[in-house]
Amino acid sequence: MWRRVLMGVAALMAGACEGNVRAASSDAMSPAMATAVEDSVRAMLEQYRRLGATAQWDSLALLYDDAPTFRWIENGKVVAHARADIRQGLGKIQPDMAVETTFDSLEVHALDPRVVSVQTMSRTQFVERSTRKVAFGFSVALTLVIVRRPEGWKIRQGHASGGRAG
Repeated sequence: MWRRVLMGVAALMAGACEGNVRAASSDAMSPAMATAVEDSVRAMLEQYRRLGATAQWDSLALLYDDAPTFRWIENGKVVAHARADIRQGLGKIQPDMAVETTFDSLEVHALDPRVVSVQTMSRTQFVERSTRKVAFGFSVALTLVIVRRPEGWKIRQGHASGGRAG
């Protein structure tokens, strides 16, 4: 039940962000459509991982939505209000560093054909590309609202909590 409530809230938030107040529901989609939408978002998340691992920061930043309602939250505090904030943070990463991300227990749920909810445990490591030495890393619980835009899937809202170093 908690998962359905969370998915409903995410759908309403994403719908309101689009100026669309109708409640989105995975019940309105066929199972085949829901699976196709979820697989498409999984492919986008794999692209996210590849771009970080190859230090393609400008391309990685483009996976975040440029909507005025974009938010990135860490441990309950809004730390980014725009894609430009994400791009600025990525620009601070040292040139020889790559960001390797793994998702554990990845759950992807299509709320409607244009809105997807993601929950996962995420582990991120900053790795020196020349030596493969791990500079530092952390693990977080991660939730995302991902929306379909004309140019593809974009992260509209994200919340990371935990931040255990290691």
